[in-house]
Amino acid sequence: MTKSNLSIRASDSRHTPKKGIHQHNHYEILIIKDGTGSHIVDFEHHNIKANQVYFLRPGQSHQFIPNPDAKFYFIAFDQDDIIRPIGFKQFHFFQSFYCSGPVQLDEIESIIKHVSDIDLELQDPGPMQDVLISGLVSVLLIKIQRKFVKFASPQKIVKPDLIQNFNQMIDSPHCLFRFVKEYAKALHVNPTYLNDLIKKETGHPASHWIQKKQLNLSKLLLMKDDQNLKSIASYLGFKNTTHFSRFFKAQSNLSPSDYKKTLL
Repeated sequence: MTKSNLSIRASDSRHTPKKGIHQHNHYEILIIKDGTGSHIVDFEHHNIKANQVYFLRPGQSHQFIPNPDAKFYFIAFDQDDIIRPIGFKQFHFFQSFYCSGPVQLDEIESIIKHVSDIDLELQDPGPMQDVLISGLVSVLLIKIQRKFVKFASPQKIVKPDLIQNFNQMIDSPHCLFRFVKEYAKALHVNPTYLNDLIKKETGHPASHWIQKKQLNLSKLLLMKDDQNLKSIASYLGFKNTTHFSRFFKAQSNLSPSDYKKTLL
C-alpha cells in the first residue's frame, strides 16, 4: 500500500478543528458519539447530535464546529486504503444522490469499535501492517454500508448504471461540465433522456445537480483572495463575468461581490 492520508482524530488532544470552510483531497467520516455543535457541508448547516455520521468525499467543503461537550471521531483515508477489488461505488453513503447530509443510525458504538481497532494498529504497528489496516478499513466501510442500507436509506438502492455514472461525474471535483448536453455526450445518451431519467430517480432533473455543483464551486473560489471574477468565470466555463454573475445571483439571490462581503 502506498503512503496515504489514513489518520484518526478524536475529541481529545489529538484534534483541533480547522477554522474556516476548507476542502480535503481524501475521504473522511465524522462520527458523532454525543454532544452538540454544528457542521457546515457544501455550505449547508447541520446541527450535530448523538449517533450521527457524516461522509465527506474528496473536493467537498466543510467546517466542523463542535461545542466543548461533543464526543466525536474522524477517520480520513484514500481509496488505496481498502482491499481491491472493492470499489467506492459500492458505498452509497459516499454518493450525493443517496446521501447529501448527516445520517442518523440506531447506534454507533460498533462503528467506533472498528475505528478504535484501526487506531490501535496505527499507534502500535506490527508485521504486515498495510495488509491488516487495508482489511480493517474495508470491514469498517462494509459494516457502515449495511447499517446505511438498513437504517438510513430512504429508498431501496438499486440504480441503473447510467444514473450511478452520472452521479460519479457530479461528485468528481475534476468534472467541470456546465450543461446537461456535455454530460449526455460523455455518457452516450440523449440530453432530454438523461434529464428526465435523473428527475424520475432523484426528484430533480440533471440540470439541478449540475447547477448545485457549480454554485458550491463558485462559493469556494470566491472565498480565495487570489481569485478574481474573470478567472473564476473562465475556470468554470462561463463566457464572461457577466454570464457568471447572472448565474450566481439566480442561484443564491446575491451577486458575487455581495457574497464576498458576507465572508468579511
